[in-house]
Amino acid sequence: MIEGEYLESDEKAVIIAEGLASLLNIVTGDTIVLISQGYHGLNAAGKYPVKGLLKFTSPDLNKRMLYMPLKECQYFFGADNLLTSIALKIDDSRDVEKVLKKVSDKLDTEKYEVLGWKEMIPELVEAQKTDAAGNYIFLLVLYAIIGFGIFGTILMMVKERAYEFGVLVSVGMSRAKLSIMVWLETIILGLFGAFCGIIAAIPIVYYFKVNPIDFGGMSEEMGAAYEKWGFDPVLPTIMEFQLFFWQAFIVFVITSILATYAIWKVYRLKPVESMKE
Repeated sequence: MIEGEYLESDEKAVIIAEGLASLLNIVTGDTIVLISQGYHGLNAAGKYPVKGLLKFTSPDLNKRMLYMPLKECQYFFGADNLLTSIALKIDDSRDVEKVLKKVSDKLDTEKYEVLGWKEMIPELVEAQKTDAAGNYIFLLVLYAIIGFGIFGTILMMVKERAYEFGVLVSVGMSRAKLSIMVWLETIILGLFGAFCGIIAAIPIVYYFKVNPIDFGGMSEEMGAAYEKWGFDPVLPTIMEFQLFFWQAFIVFVITSILATYAIWKVYRLKPVESMKE
């Protein structure tokens, strides 16, 4: 709700979407005349005051939606005690399939149709897949950059500590213990870097969660491009700590794999030559 008040259950009034109100040049307090076709082809007509305005993040919905109380809507269409559909709002999107199965098992599917949002809005699913593919490519490039950065650090560490490694092997330290020590040092260094990155990122992510990026405010062309795809040109960040955890885990895996180079160098180490270098 961006203006006015919400509807009461027995009220004879409507609330409309901001985009539709702009197209019809309507403000809160105006009266709108609705003309439609009712149940079994009956005429449906009524005059209703506009009690408030809604704003949808979907530009398509923002240009077409109008709400009235259920009882008044049934009276308007001459469809007393009838419904066309019931929408279920599920808190966790991962439970959608389970809920669909339970509802389908309890209803006569020959009389009623049970649909998930993916079946109702297939174009949104395709847009989501396209966006996800682009994100995966971006993450792959990002992890490659991180990998090269970590490998450069390991390469420098092994090169600068060649004399130290040569001395340790010469005085009797086993290569296995030395390899474990080098591996642990590398892992600790990688995890410490990931931890510092998370601490530095949290306030930035929280800021853009409270103050999302508004591409529509940057230029009309960019706002129109997002509207064409049916998205609001506002991108907020999300604060889910499992995302931070998984990034730290991925850095751990990358570091563990790259640390095998240091282990390989330790096992190929020639003490005398490394001390001369």
